[in-house]
Amino acid sequence: MQGRIFNIQKFSIHDGPGIRTTVFFKGCPLSCEWCANPESQNDEPEVIVDKSKCLKCHSCFKLAPKGTVEISDEDLPVFSRDAYLSGEKLVKGCPAEALTIEGEYQDTDEIVRICLQDKDL
Repeated sequence: MQGRIFNIQKFSIHDGPGIRTTVFFKGCPLSCEWCANPESQNDEPEVIVDKSKCLKCHSCFKLAPKGTVEISDEDLPVFSRDAYLSGEKLVKGCPAEALTIEGEYQDTDEIVRICLQDKDL
């Protein structure tokens, strides 16, 4: 069995008592106003921009398939769902390392193995 994951966060201490490992899945259907993880809402892999790293050099325009990237009002790239098809090329080609691909299938056994690494003995 598999799930599409965009992050496994170890040493998670927010949103409740205790220390835990949190698994973030893609495809959340809720769209909560307070959502801190909007990348969870799209169930497909996607190219994500780290706004704090982006140089606004627009080199991603040259690397992305035509029509899959636009510029936001903040002068940041905004990628369509189809941009992830060339995602590895985009990620490697970003001089600021501001791009990541979020969302990959992982086996549940592997997810459990990662989570159990933090189990108290």
